[in-house]
Order: sequence, then structure tokens, then C-alpha cells
Amino acid sequence: QMQPIIERGYLYIAQPPLFRVKKGKIERYIKDEAALEDYLLELALKDLKLTRSGNGKSTLAGERFKSVLKRTIELQKLLGVLARRRDARVIEGLAIIPGFKKDLLRSKKGLVDFLQKSLKPYLEKVHPDCAPVTFAVEPDAEHGGFQARLETKREGATVETLLHADFFSTPEFDEAIRLGGTLNVLGLPPYALRNGDEQEEIAGNLRELMVKVLAHGRKGQYIQRYKGLGEMNPDQLWKTTMDPTQRTQLQVRMDDLLEAESAFTVLMGDEVEPRREYIQQHALDARNLDI
Repeated sequence: QMQPIIERGYLYIAQPPLFRVKKGKIERYIKDEAALEDYLLELALKDLKLTRSGNGKSTLAGERFKSVLKRTIELQKLLGVLARRRDARVIEGLAIIPGFKKDLLRSKKGLVDFLQKSLKPYLEKVHPDCAPVTFAVEPDAEHGGFQARLETKREGATVETLLHADFFSTPEFDEAIRLGGTLNVLGLPPYALRNGDEQEEIAGNLRELMVKVLAHGRKGQYIQRYKGLGEMNPDQLWKTTMDPTQRTQLQVRMDDLLEAESAFTVLMGDEVEPRREYIQQHALDARNLDI
């Protein structure tokens, strides 16, 4: 309705912090989830190091460990998205098990050998709740070569994961493989965490490792997540969001007028049916819902 304000770059959105972290009398405002994770990793890694289970000589600590953990968190978030249509634990195995290559789909014997000797044992050892793991390899009439159907258990229900050429060519799968390849320094689980007192805690898989490290960083911290500016006191609102010397702002831009108009009409217009179709089409891709 007031396009010139946007076109001339005059419209900004204030960016209040999402979290307040307090320990004793010291408090800190943190802008978003990623910044909170980074802060918690810093706290945790002041006295945490990782050793491969049963091998106390190989350790990972400090900035190198932090870099690996950040990539682990990225991979877990991506697997959470992929899990809406398949078993993310299967994709995790493909990502971090040495020897997996996309061209396995060209050879029935190669694909069967990898599934039987590498992926199935990995899943049943690292994620015992998904056992029994069964699979079938069949010709892929559409793409040539072969495809595999894996059945696993998740909370007692059977989950089927179809591995075929279309899925292997998606950006999400490529990113999972890339992230998994950067985690080779960890080796395969289980992982042993040691704190400053040399007390050992075992993480059976990548997700457990991520959860245990972040939980260590949360110890003694009071973390408040703001759901709206009404939860802030006036002095907090000024200090974090309104003070020109401290505030962060996001400039509103309109790079594609037609696309912006179309999105606004679908999501905010009077017609219900286009909005329903949009929701049904994108429901499984939604992220960061705050309900």
C-alpha cells in the first residue's frame, strides 16, 4: 500500500533478541538459535574434550572440536527435515559411513554388499531401536540401475525408506553427504566425552553427542526465550531493541514486485482455497514453527 517507502529503503524491522541468558548477576542477550548454540558450545568446551571410545590417546578439543560439533548440529537439523518422508537414521548412515558412493545404484551386488555389510550393521549397533533392519534391492525401471527399499522401526512403527536416483540427486542429500564427510575426524560412534575432572560419558551416536555437549553448556544457565516484546521490561526493550547505539535492524526490500504481490495475495487474501493448497503443498517443508 505504501510502496515508495520500501522502494527508497526507508522501512526497517527492529530485531529484538530471542534469548536472555543469565548466570548469577551476569546476563547476556542472544539474537537467535544459532548464536545460542555457539555460546553454549563455547561454555561446554572450556572443559570438555572428546576421545574415541577405547582409545584415550586420540583427543579432540578446543576450536577444532567446536568446528566439528557445529557441523554435527547442521547435519542433525538437516536430518530432521529429511525425516518427514524417510528414516533420517538411514541417511545419517549413508552420510558418515566410509565407502558410500552414489554409483552403488549401478551395481546390484555392490549395493547389496554395502547395505548388508555396512549400513545394516551400523544402524543396528548405533540405533538399536530401529532394528530389525530389512531391505530389498530391485531394478529401477525409470532411471536404470537399481534401487533399495529399507524397513526400520521408529517408536514401534515400520518406516520405509526408498533409496533411488531421484533422492540421491536432491540438494538436501548432497548437503548431508558433504557434512557427513567433514565428520571423518570423529570416526564412527560410540564417542567418549571427558570433562575437566576426567569423568567419562559415552555418546552412542551423533545426536547423543550433540545433546550431551549442549546440555553441559546449559549447566547453571537460566535461559529465557522471548515469545514477544511484551515479555520485556521497558529498560530491556530499550537496551536490546530501541537504543540507536545498540540495536540491530533489518531493511525491508522488495526485489520482485510480482512475486511479493502473489505471496501476499495467497497468504493474506480473501480466497481460502489457494491458501489451503499452499499449506498442503508445503506442510512437510515448514521449519521453525513457534506454536
